[in-house]
Amino acid sequence: MVQIVLQGRTVQWNSPGLPTEPFRIGVRLGTAEYRPYPINSPNSQSRRQILLMLTNTGSNLASGLFILVQLTASSGSIEHSAYIFDNGTLSATSRGSHSHAPVGSRPAGNVIGFVHTHPVPAAVLAPPSANDYGVSFPQYPTQLVAEMGGRIWALFSGGYSTLLGTFNASGHFFATNAASDGFVYQVVSGDTLRLEAHDQANADEQAGRDRQSAAMRRIAEQRRLEAERRLRR
Repeated sequence: MVQIVLQGRTVQWNSPGLPTEPFRIGVRLGTAEYRPYPINSPNSQSRRQILLMLTNTGSNLASGLFILVQLTASSGSIEHSAYIFDNGTLSATSRGSHSHAPVGSRPAGNVIGFVHTHPVPAAVLAPPSANDYGVSFPQYPTQLVAEMGGRIWALFSGGYSTLLGTFNASGHFFATNAASDGFVYQVVSGDTLRLEAHDQANADEQAGRDRQSAAMRRIAEQRRLEAERRLRR
């Protein structure tokens, strides 16, 4: 169970997926908002392909990702990264810092993707931002984030992500089965939210002035008509 903010209310979220409406993780934990959008057909197909790689019996990808999850948890929340080969195996792991994992050099072989870890515990439900690495989506279409708490996310171009599932403590991967599987999520920063609020306030103020002007025009027109009627008497 995690705590999130929905429509300004703090709730205890216990569903297997994500909310299908905008949400935040709490005022004290950050100001960003996470907004859902219906997943498009290419991203949906990519999601299914990645899940197939993760859930196949003896999955190379699942075992490799779980090792990365353990490395991040056991190293004091240091981020790690690796390239993904077409058979699901991972390249040699690169060790980063508490806030960034290195991209490193592309290894030899048929590389289809890239994965990096985030030191995010299971108690925090926050979709990762995408496009924060210099890794091309056309060149590396399979891009993943493995969280220290066990969640696995797929990233898509445009700054979107989708929750694929979660590892338990024994290393078994459980794919999500929820309404949020049909959505991707975009992180809206606190700065953007403040700008949106400012623009909305200006729009509301202008709408108020427009309503007042329209009311004054109606009053003026009523007075004109009344004056014309008096003159005709």
